[in-house]
Amino acid sequence: MLPKEFIKITFLKQYRQVAYKYHYISFMLIGIGIEFLGKCLDDKKSWQQSGFSKIHFNRAINELMPKYISYNNKYNLHDSLRNGMAHALLPKYKIGLTNRQEAKHFDNKHLDIKNGELILVAEDLYDDFRKACNTILDSDFKQNSKMNTDALSVPQDFNLLLI
Repeated sequence: MLPKEFIKITFLKQYRQVAYKYHYISFMLIGIGIEFLGKCLDDKKSWQQSGFSKIHFNRAINELMPKYISYNNKYNLHDSLRNGMAHALLPKYKIGLTNRQEAKHFDNKHLDIKNGELILVAEDLYDDFRKACNTILDSDFKQNSKMNTDALSVPQDFNLLLI
């Protein structure tokens, strides 16, 4: 499966369902997904090459989600959101995780700072992540780019997943 096909199926279809229904889990998935988008931008490293998580995450923030740059700098989103959620299902630092209904009830907004905590609203974070995904999908990559080679083996007709 080509990376762009993977993005369409996994990030734009499946992640959306999670973000709008299983809010808490979506924070882990989106943090990991941001890193994947950074890998898409780095043609010098293979998909499996390890040790570049922070570089790839930060590159995706800087190039695809620039409104998060200052929050990334202050709240270390790679370590707190991506690593904390991926490794322990808990953010490491002062990040408040919520959803739109809960945020409305408690008068919180996405990217607000309350009591020193950065508020992240699952659906809003996903919507921004989706925009970053679409930027990758709309990008042209060189013919010999890893973006034009299979990144994942799928033992089925993945076109059925697009339905």
